[in-house]
Amino acid sequence: HPSSAEPWPARLDHVVVGDVGRAARGAATAARQLGFATQVLTTHLEGEAREVGRVAAALAKDLPAGHCLILGGETTVTVRGDGRGGRNQELALAAALALEGQTRLVLASFATDGEDGPTPAAGALVTGETAAAIRASGLDPRAGLEDNDSYHCFQSLTAADSGGLIRTGPTGTNVNDLILILRYPPA
Repeated sequence: HPSSAEPWPARLDHVVVGDVGRAARGAATAARQLGFATQVLTTHLEGEAREVGRVAAALAKDLPAGHCLILGGETTVTVRGDGRGGRNQELALAAALALEGQTRLVLASFATDGEDGPTPAAGALVTGETAAAIRASGLDPRAGLEDNDSYHCFQSLTAADSGGLIRTGPTGTNVNDLILILRYPPA
């Protein structure tokens, strides 16, 4: 620092106190404590959110009962419409369409900093009933996806088992996003 008479330290140490790998491992620990066999698939996820949502749904369909998959990274959205939402909500809406009719499956996609796009949500959680519940509210989830309007689709949901927005408020820590995929055992 040129304006100070103090010299720079001979050695600067940097310590990483949080990253997406630690967040994914923390989520895996929590899932194991709930009784799920858990695997972190990647912490380097990237790509177009709606495409990653379809891939995540495909992984979900093959997931055995009592298992959890965790993916970390950060996707992107190519904005084509006038709607409102963020990359995690768009990913979740695409997954909801691909998971329609599936049972005992839950997929959650959320930003670790609690802020997904210009919305008050961190992301969204979907089930096999989400797309039908959005339609029952009077909205078209496919049109919502095309208009980049995932936020209003999820905002329309009222029943907890239909999925909905994840609201954490700002966490003060941004280590990318997490996707959790769970298949519950039969009741």
